[in-house]
Amino acid sequence: MKKIFLTFVLVGCWLNLALASDLGKGFNALTSGDFKSAFENFKLACDKNDALGCNALGNLYKKGKGVEQNNELAKKYYKKACELGLKPACDSQDNSDKN
Repeated sequence: MKKIFLTFVLVGCWLNLALASDLGKGFNALTSGDFKSAFENFKLACDKNDALGCNALGNLYKKGKGVEQNNELAKKYYKKACELGLKPACDSQDNSDKN
């Protein structure tokens, strides 16, 4: 029983590191101004249901950084981040048509 529990803990940690890796690379690229790489890494994170990655994609689409500006796609990614439990994304989704 302890081995099974330990296995689940280790797998969970590994999955978190994999998610953090895409997200971390995205934020590193964003801070260095490499918006294309930021987009690619945030997309990978979002595809793995990382709410912060989805929210970051929404921000890129809203501001037109690394992608063509698109409020509909911004809203789509804010909505996904909101559904994944990120409260600020819910607010961004509600306000995405107002800005």
